[in-house]
Amino acid sequence: MIKESVIKEFLSNNSDDEIRYLGMRLTERLQDDLAEVFNFIGKSSARNVAIDEMFGSTTTANELYDCCDAFQDLLCEDAARRKVSLVRVKPNGERR
Repeated sequence: MIKESVIKEFLSNNSDDEIRYLGMRLTERLQDDLAEVFNFIGKSSARNVAIDEMFGSTTTANELYDCCDAFQDLLCEDAARRKVSLVRVKPNGERR
């Protein structure tokens, strides 16, 4: 079900700032972070029907979280390759 090529294609169409935005939300998963990730995927300029279908094809919560985990892993690899930091910074410059 989890298609690595679909995720990689989606990520390749996103800017460093978009990768940072998604990465921070997926790695921390605070409050509405997953909802924001799904909204971004559905509305972004890099929108990809295949990735919508991949997440939409999950039938259980466990499958959905497995899909999110795979997406997060590939996103973190892509961020590292691009040298994009996924660490949120407090207003005073300290890392969270």
